[in-house]
Amino acid sequence: MTESFRVQYPRPEEQACSSLLYVSAASPSLILSDLDALVAQSTTLNEKYRMTGLLLYGGGNFMQHVEGPKTAIDALQLR
Repeated sequence: MTESFRVQYPRPEEQACSSLLYVSAASPSLILSDLDALVAQSTTLNEKYRMTGLLLYGGGNFMQHVEGPKTAIDALQLR
């Protein structure tokens, strides 16, 4: 018996790759455990929405670069 399967290709808007780079100021009350929680949450969401990224922190500022499906990046910009 032959097994059949159907390949589901992403919709065109999910195939397009987009990226976002931004800088933001951290709260003055930010502590190390806040950074740990932020990294954990970002990792979970990036995996869920098929995004990759880089998060840098220094001098009280964050710089983040993320890339992934256009629909995910567009939704991130609306937050």
